[in-house]
Amino acid sequence: MAAKIIDKVERNGRTIAIYDNGMERDVDDGHFMRPPTAALITKETAQVMKRKRQEKAARLLREKIRAATESVSDIPINDSAEAIAEAGGILWSEIVLDRDAYHRDRLEAFTKLGQLAGAIPNISERGEAEKTDVATAVLNASAALVRAMAEAMRPADVVEGKVTTTRSNEE
Repeated sequence: MAAKIIDKVERNGRTIAIYDNGMERDVDDGHFMRPPTAALITKETAQVMKRKRQEKAARLLREKIRAATESVSDIPINDSAEAIAEAGGILWSEIVLDRDAYHRDRLEAFTKLGQLAGAIPNISERGEAEKTDVATAVLNASAALVRAMAEAMRPADVVEGKVTTTRSNEE
């Protein structure tokens, strides 16, 4: 769809045509004075373009995953989610259930596929709770240390230059 002239203005003795898309063109010599607004790259348009590229790449990858899985599967596959599930099942058969596979590989595949399927709880999330418990214990120990230091720094009772009680007398 071609841009349409919506206004003509005089600037510095030259006639400038203003188009509906924000473009400005010098009518006298045909040079463009300003590109269309949609062509301007700003922080916002750059983010939108990046998101669109990522969405396109993800869509194309899903199509390739589906096509590749259909070529090795014996069941009909309707979408990329089914293709990924079928590929996961194939990996389960070829790695986890294979007695000749390395045990480390079998365990890693078992754990990752089980977590993705939601059958095994995510270990890293449980690790975060443990980290919180450790942090709480460190803070409690630090608070106890500060209290002990404050007690140790408490001045002894002194009357007319003579020490009347000491911390060792109190204990």
